[in-house]
Amino acid sequence: MAGHHSFHRLEIFGFTKARRAVRRKVAAHDALVVDLVPGDYAVHLEHGIGKFTGMLRMAPDGIEREYLVLEYAAGDKLYVPTEQIDRVRRFVGSGEGTPHPTRLGTQEWLRIKQRAKKSIKELAKELLAVYSARETATGFAFSEDTIWQREL
Repeated sequence: MAGHHSFHRLEIFGFTKARRAVRRKVAAHDALVVDLVPGDYAVHLEHGIGKFTGMLRMAPDGIEREYLVLEYAAGDKLYVPTEQIDRVRRFVGSGEGTPHPTRLGTQEWLRIKQRAKKSIKELAKELLAVYSARETATGFAFSEDTIWQREL
């Protein structure tokens, strides 16, 4: 049975055009390597939630690179080159248990992001209404303290 699912596995290699090295990228790489340990869940900006399984050195295009390996639903794998490490963050959940990895090659992550944006916009509208109501509400002014209150 396990072999049957291997036909559906999807492996994605992320590549970017050559860019000049930026110090921020090095700092982000160091911070992520310290922050993530195999078994942790991570979020990739474009692909969603996956399980970090470790680092791997490969040369799929003839140039050896170091990759973060993220495992998604159905055993799909995403190999993220270290120059794209700024697109990956450690998953910080709301304490509701183990997250569900997303499925690569589908619209699932896009739908999740769109729902989140909609919720944030609705919350922002509610907050603006509350603050606006506070600004226009007339307050009650207490009279100045009496001598007895000042003595206390």
